[in-house]
Amino acid sequence: MLEEEEFDEADLRSHHVVVYSESRHVATGRLFKTGKKLAYWKNAVLKEYREKHAGKLVVEKLMERTAELDAGDIYIHAQTHAVSFYEKFGFVAYGDTFLEANIEHISMIKKDVESGSLKLSEIHSSSTSNIKFCL
Repeated sequence: MLEEEEFDEADLRSHHVVVYSESRHVATGRLFKTGKKLAYWKNAVLKEYREKHAGKLVVEKLMERTAELDAGDIYIHAQTHAVSFYEKFGFVAYGDTFLEANIEHISMIKKDVESGSLKLSEIHSSSTSNIKFCL
């Protein structure tokens, strides 16, 4: 993805999660709230960390923050290859596929994320022992 497609005006008003392995930035996500009950996410995980739960950490932290903000529904544009990943968190795909940054995506929604309803799951895997995140 080109740098000018990666960053936009929403970055300045977003809540960001960054996952590090050692000192390397391996995953990131952002949440920005629009209106009263809408949250939009954008996530990215380095390919070699997609099977090491880095993406799961990002999604869990963003879900937790969405609930804290009482943002309600969460909307994402998921790459089509990642639909089953997001479905594990309760997201539902809707509409037709479309191109974003020349990559096939589909819109997904998770309805009514409420404060206090989410708890981070514990990850018991040696492959994640050196992965840290920051908000």
